[in-house]
Amino acid sequence: MSSPKDKIKTTVVGPSISGKSMLVASSAMFKRVFGKNKGIASFYIQVFDLVAIPPDGAVTHRFAPVEVIAGASFDIDLILNPIVFYNGICICASSTDTLKTLIVGNDMVGNLLYSDKQ
Repeated sequence: MSSPKDKIKTTVVGPSISGKSMLVASSAMFKRVFGKNKGIASFYIQVFDLVAIPPDGAVTHRFAPVEVIAGASFDIDLILNPIVFYNGICICASSTDTLKTLIVGNDMVGNLLYSDKQ
């Protein structure tokens, strides 16, 4: 369950990076990310302990990428056991699973629930 100290970062479909990623550029507790793939192709949710979006290519994931098929919803819920991200929380929609390849379209819409690191 969320608390008054929780914060929400929202991404919407638009002409910028916002439909491809969500970013918290400071140390935080990752609690939940949920949303939808509004596109016509599958993508992978990739999560990083970084303050900025990493360049495309080989990266170190915080946990295994999650495939989201076209039109499907996704929900990674860790509210009961949140994870500390020491640098920041970076979530990207990638067209590949192991390498980070930012999707071409702005197809990810969703919300990231987090709180300041305790």
